[in-house]
Amino acid sequence: MQNARWARSIVTRLVGGLCLIGMAFSIGMAIFEFHRSTHMAEVETTGRMTRIVSDVRFALESLITENANPKRAKIIEQTLDNFTERDPLIVALGLHASDGQTYKSGYFPSSIDTMQHWSISESGVPQDGELDVDKKTLLISEISHAGTTYTLHLLIDGPLLRERMNESVVQQLSGIWIMMGGITLIALLLLRRWLTRPLHRLDNLIREDASASVFEETADDMKDEFGDLARAIAGMLNRLDKANCKLRQREGALQHLYHFAPTAMVSINVEGTIVEANRRATELFGYVETDELIGCDVLQCIRSQDRGVLRQCVERSSVNHVHQCQVVIHKGRDEIDVNVELATVLDELGEVSHIRLSFNDVSESKRLIHQVTEQQRLLDLVVNHMSDAILLVAENGRIITSNNRLEQLLHLHVSDIIGDFFDHREFWSRLEIRNPAAFDTRMEQVLQQIDQSVSEQFETRHGAFLFQVIPICDEPGNLVARLWVVQDVTEQMKNRNLLEQQAAQLRALQHVGYSLHLLHDVDVLMERTVMELLNVLDVEAVGVALRHENPEHRSCQAFDLGVWQTDQEDKESLMDAVRTRLMPNILPTRSTSYWTDLSQHGRWTDAFKNVGLDSLAATALYNRNETQGLIWIARRGGRPIERRHLFMLEALAPLISTGLTNAQMRQQMYDLNISSSKTDLPTESQLQTRIARHVQNPAQPWSLLIVELDHVEKLRDRYGQSVIDQYLRAVADRFRDVCRIGDDIIHMDDDRFVIISPAIRLYEAIPMAKRIRQHVQQLRLTIDDHTIIQATCCIGAAGSPNDHFGEQLTYDVALERLRKAQAVGSGQIEPATTIHAPAPKLTPPPTKNSS
Repeated sequence: MQNARWARSIVTRLVGGLCLIGMAFSIGMAIFEFHRSTHMAEVETTGRMTRIVSDVRFALESLITENANPKRAKIIEQTLDNFTERDPLIVALGLHASDGQTYKSGYFPSSIDTMQHWSISESGVPQDGELDVDKKTLLISEISHAGTTYTLHLLIDGPLLRERMNESVVQQLSGIWIMMGGITLIALLLLRRWLTRPLHRLDNLIREDASASVFEETADDMKDEFGDLARAIAGMLNRLDKANCKLRQREGALQHLYHFAPTAMVSINVEGTIVEANRRATELFGYVETDELIGCDVLQCIRSQDRGVLRQCVERSSVNHVHQCQVVIHKGRDEIDVNVELATVLDELGEVSHIRLSFNDVSESKRLIHQVTEQQRLLDLVVNHMSDAILLVAENGRIITSNNRLEQLLHLHVSDIIGDFFDHREFWSRLEIRNPAAFDTRMEQVLQQIDQSVSEQFETRHGAFLFQVIPICDEPGNLVARLWVVQDVTEQMKNRNLLEQQAAQLRALQHVGYSLHLLHDVDVLMERTVMELLNVLDVEAVGVALRHENPEHRSCQAFDLGVWQTDQEDKESLMDAVRTRLMPNILPTRSTSYWTDLSQHGRWTDAFKNVGLDSLAATALYNRNETQGLIWIARRGGRPIERRHLFMLEALAPLISTGLTNAQMRQQMYDLNISSSKTDLPTESQLQTRIARHVQNPAQPWSLLIVELDHVEKLRDRYGQSVIDQYLRAVADRFRDVCRIGDDIIHMDDDRFVIISPAIRLYEAIPMAKRIRQHVQQLRLTIDDHTIIQATCCIGAAGSPNDHFGEQLTYDVALERLRKAQAVGSGQIEPATTIHAPAPKLTPPPTKNSS
């Protein structure tokens, strides 16, 4: 650990950095010096060799001119020897004449031709730049005299020159390095004395957590900036000690305030467990000691329906916001209303340490607020209901006062009733209450209560009135008077009744729509319409008349006169009146007509009056531009047709017209054998057309499922054809729910269905077949109270182009697979194994002949 601190020391980094900088500087200077010395040596050697060549040429030119001297050769060789002995860089020196004479001094190696050559012109100028001192170089110069050319060869030892130069450079650098090392050592000693030791001393004091007095003593010993730093640290420690002392005092005061606070306070962790509580919280939750409350879940002390509110406030609590909520806590068998304030407490790292909850008992204040609210409501009633009838009765039963509205309502004067004894039976009998017995019984119960107000509504001959009896107390339990407020709520009651009527009309529309749904027989539709309208509209007679193409009858009618007994002659006259009088008046206008009193509208109403009908209303049935017929309703006993009957009649007319159109279309499809009357599905005659439509597009795949129900013949023999028809319709509805919108569902016969699915291959049709089988098996048909039929089926599947393209081939393959599935047992699917999707590939479309 000490080594790690030493390695991270600033002084170590500073010294290491200085050393690295010095080493880098020295290496760079050495490299520079070597390059500079090499270049200077090359320049100096070049000039030196140039001078030597000039001296040799000058010496040899005087010897070459002495042709008669017999010792010329010896003298030339001695001259050459003098040059080689005088300069150690010259290894060998030779002179070659053009006539073949050769003079040598020194040793020329055999590889002289492969050496580097360097030439100097006769004027003494080098022709190849500077001399390379890294290799042995052969210097060549020519001397011409009297038509004879002499070639001077001078072999120079470059490596020897490089070695001497390096030795010289190393000696120079060694001196520089010794000087720099001395300077660095002196700098490190000064750094250690002036920086490292005081800094290390302060560092040790900080690591040892020295007190402020030790830092002050150290500051007295140090007179430099480190002394100021030590004194600043001592001042900081003194201030920190004072702050800690104040913090401990405040923390102690806070703890004292927390535990002895007049408000119940608890602290919970993030899991909701109580970790701290004060004395008031222990008393509030019904514990003896505070330790019993520690560790409990705070939500367990709260009423179950209020736990979600408290949990939500805990999750939303933050440091900057204080959240509040009102909950009810359990204290034994009692429940106490409290107001909870939540605040978040953070630790030193800024994370949530715990959440502090403050509980304020607001039961008494809530009761007082409720009492003030009641009194305020009483005042509001007095102020805001001055337009209502008000009567103030003393506790002894004497009338104190009333307002003008009561005088107008009961037709009396205030001066006549003040001071009289109040009897609610006699006093309120002036309103002519419709149910006086219930009124007297309820008012007797109200007069027995002295702590709460009561509101009751009663109907009178003059309308509906709301009776409010409010007790007035000067102090709790001391009744001084009762305030009677009678409010006219006739219009409100009418509005409420109107809303109820509208809701009933909507329910009636829904009920009639469901009743007329999927009826395919027009006669059945008319009978069902008459029956439903008679129940929905609550009238005495309902009739439906439709235009007919038969020239003898011109109309078909259905009506119901309720419980009124009529003979056949009256019925025929009523039908004739509707056909000859009522329909010509209603159909051209396409509107609703209403006759309040049939006795005032001529002889055409005699047929209606003969069966006891007094008022009549009728509206036309039409679909687009075709007028279909009319609906009429009538009442007897002097009761008029109300406006709600007319609204309901006009609302039901389009619904009945649409059902009539659908029934006629279904009847036409049944007559043409296009749809099955049992299931409303296409019949077997549509199979070839539906298959051919897919065969015409061979590029698009399609699949075909043949579903055959099990044990249909046995069920028919046991329960009859009507049960089988109900059974088949339920199966067809289940097919409509399972299959897609674009699928064709065809009913072949009683027990076989065909499902054609476009854009689905065979491997995709197998899961759909399994879903169909599962939904069919889940079907339960209840015949009577205890007999239940469960459906099962077998399915054969085929697909195009998986199997075949032909119109009959795909159906035949599916039929063959159906037989295989039936041979295995009930509720089987063939093919039974899952067919995986083939890899996509591009295939040419089939030709016309192949399709």
